[in-house]
Amino acid sequence: MKNNSRRPKPSGNTPAPPHGIPYAAIIVVVIALQEENNTFHSVLRARGNTRWKNVPPSPRRTYTCDFHSEVGPVLISVQGLKGMGNIEAVLGTTEATTRLHPDLVILVGLGGSLHPEKVQLGDVILSNQAKLYMSDKVADIGAKKQGKNRYRFSDAPDQGAALIVDKRDKFMDSSFFRYERRFIESEGTHDLLGKAEHDLCTDLTWMNRVPDAVVPDKYKAAYSARSGGAIHSGWLLASSQVVDSAEFRDYLLDKNTSLHLDIHMQTAEPDRSHWKAGEILAVDMESYGVLKAVETLRVNIGNTVGGIVVRGVSDLCEEKVGTDDLSGNATRLVAVQNASEATLRIIEGMDFLSLFDT
Repeated sequence: MKNNSRRPKPSGNTPAPPHGIPYAAIIVVVIALQEENNTFHSVLRARGNTRWKNVPPSPRRTYTCDFHSEVGPVLISVQGLKGMGNIEAVLGTTEATTRLHPDLVILVGLGGSLHPEKVQLGDVILSNQAKLYMSDKVADIGAKKQGKNRYRFSDAPDQGAALIVDKRDKFMDSSFFRYERRFIESEGTHDLLGKAEHDLCTDLTWMNRVPDAVVPDKYKAAYSARSGGAIHSGWLLASSQVVDSAEFRDYLLDKNTSLHLDIHMQTAEPDRSHWKAGEILAVDMESYGVLKAVETLRVNIGNTVGGIVVRGVSDLCEEKVGTDDLSGNATRLVAVQNASEATLRIIEGMDFLSLFDT
């Protein structure tokens, strides 16, 4: 990696620096929802210190500002997506990355807890790891291959692990959803995340807390046992669906450890069923797409360290609508405020010289 305190003059495929300023580093912040963008901008504007410059008076889908670090100005470019989901995440991240050749990409926004008693409303998750789980085929349960049943249920006599079907994936009387598993890690940001977690956890008084009244009754004891918010690091699960079902949440957790299910190998895609071991903390809709885009493009962009995800927990993957209504969306606001504050603190605490040095 290059020492970006001395970024070379642009040539060849390197884009010209915005405003003609030689930046110490360039950071792209990816945000999916307008409400997330609005809150991030508000937290940024409220900074009121001399280190943040050229912050626009109102949020837009894309905008830039400068953070003045000890080694020079850092360009912060906000890339709003045109919609939710991994496809829009790939498109928006690719657009910003190929345009700016950033040193780091940060996805900021909301997520749903997969462990309500531990990963609580308002908590913040830091991650550079995402798993993807999505249906990719509706298959006929009675399908044959060379005269034999192509698929079998998990409680059927053993016919080979590659043919297992989970009964919970039943779609109609004679068909079922077949699922695909993938994962992505941005290993270049491991040290950055370790430092960020340590720095953020040193003082958690900056974290806002959701109103106790909006916490579902069955989790109130766990919430009252803790005095404030918490920072978590680990895997995120990217889904193409909004999860608002305790039953489906528990199903996802079971899938994470039941690696013998959903294995339908194809010779063209030998990695389709592989998932790396590791507890999944929360679910969102963009983390896999952002990290996948960054890691794919990073090969051709020499200065890019990688990507990280900062998620504020806005729901527990159950009673989502009720929680939003009961709090007047205050829970979502607190969650994205905490994620935004954490992101700015990560940027402000970066040692840009050592982080981007060769």
